[in-house]
Amino acid sequence: ALKGTCANGNAAHCQVLVKLSPSNQSLDKASLQDTACRAGAVKSCTNIGRTHLRIYKKSNDPNELQTAVDHLTRACELENNTACHMLEHLSKG
Repeated sequence: ALKGTCANGNAAHCQVLVKLSPSNQSLDKASLQDTACRAGAVKSCTNIGRTHLRIYKKSNDPNELQTAVDHLTRACELENNTACHMLEHLSKG
């Protein structure tokens, strides 16, 4: 039931699935986090942004940076001060 309501945009149910699913389960945690973010779950947006920022720091892939910025911007719009602070530091180089 949680999978269905998550797919329909219930952010809280997506977050529950992320917490309940062990790493070897078939659920795609990244996809669940993204669905939760799009539905307004600020924590998911921030987590995705952080993850892609870490990947960018290792790879210098501009697509990773853009994904990080997109998700951190969404989190900042949802009034997450940490995400806003991270964006501020990114804008300074």
